[in-house]
Amino acid sequence: MSIDYQIELDEELDKFNVWCSNKQENIGYLNYWLRDDYLEIADLLLDEDHRQLGIGSELIKLTIELAKSKELKKVILSTAANDIPVHNFYRKNGFKFVIEKPSGAVFELVITNT
Repeated sequence: MSIDYQIELDEELDKFNVWCSNKQENIGYLNYWLRDDYLEIADLLLDEDHRQLGIGSELIKLTIELAKSKELKKVILSTAANDIPVHNFYRKNGFKFVIEKPSGAVFELVITNT
C-alpha cells in the first residue's frame, strides 16, 4: 500500500505533522525538544494503518536534517526498554543504544556535518 502524504514542520510547537495529501486527515507526528547542543525526540506516532510505509523513517531523516541545520551535535530519544521492534526501527535509522534507565532504553545518533 502506498499513500500520498505531506510532512510539515511547526517550529513554534517543535513538531512535525504528517498529513494525507488532501490535508483532511492527520496521520501522525513527531514532537521534539531543542536542547543546548542536541535535539531530543519526545514522541513519534503514526496511525496504525500508515505504518511500515517509510513515513516514520522520513520523519527521522527530516529531524536529523533539522538538527544539522541548527548545528547540534546529536539526536537522542528514549523508548520502552522491552520494545524490541521500536529499538530495531531506530537502529535501522542510524541510532545506537546508549544505556538502559528506569525510564527506558536511550538511543542516540551523533551528527556528522557532511
